[in-house]
Amino acid sequence: MDSADTGEVLLAISDGGDTAEAVSVTTLQAAGLMERAHLQEWVVAHPGILGSGVKIVAVEYAGWVVAGGAPKDRLDVLGLDTDGRLVVAELKRGIAPDTVEMQAIKYAAMASRFKVDTLAQVHADYSTARGTPMTPEQAAEALQAHAELVSDDTLANPRVVVVAQGFTPIVMSSVVWLADRGVDLSLVRFQPYQQANGQVFVTFSRLYPLPDLEKSMIAPGAPTSEVSSEKLPTTEWSVADLVGLGRVANTVT
Repeated sequence: MDSADTGEVLLAISDGGDTAEAVSVTTLQAAGLMERAHLQEWVVAHPGILGSGVKIVAVEYAGWVVAGGAPKDRLDVLGLDTDGRLVVAELKRGIAPDTVEMQAIKYAAMASRFKVDTLAQVHADYSTARGTPMTPEQAAEALQAHAELVSDDTLANPRVVVVAQGFTPIVMSSVVWLADRGVDLSLVRFQPYQQANGQVFVTFSRLYPLPDLEKSMIAPGAPTSEVSSEKLPTTEWSVADLVGLGRVANTVT
């Protein structure tokens, strides 16, 4: 893969800045790195990859229950943000397949039925398995400390993050269409690089949604008038108001 394909060039600087050596673009597969053993663990160690304020609740979750049997689907990473919303993350080691957004939405739909007590049990099991014993009561306290307003209602509206090395036009078109209709779905792209000595570097960047560039653009026109805060009405927010706002969860709120 050529660096032109990524739109990004990584330079290794040495000799006090006199030497700048281009680091070659590679793939996780070519570098011998795996999805679960490596990519997933990077996300666990650095949950900011999924967005600010994300706490990892569990990985490889497969505790789904349905009448007549249990689905074998495994959710890659389950997180919780500070607003009390679940973060459902689907990871792909290479280019995401054309149906990845539907797979992620399926997991979000199933995860939306989590209750706070069930989530606490799942987090306790995850933490204990990782070497930090935790009771469901302690897990519930940890979740509450991270997201003060977490409730069954806030958990019912997960947001989705797909992490992959790249996305096809079909995926991009589908994600934009879904986002326009209120589905909170983000795409994070990573790019591995490898030096001649074998050292591997990986960058992560949000591909979608893009930052609001319009606010940073300069254009001719009349200055925008601002209303003094003293003239604006004030209304106290209740907990119920905030929970309701969390359920809306569109790009404005």
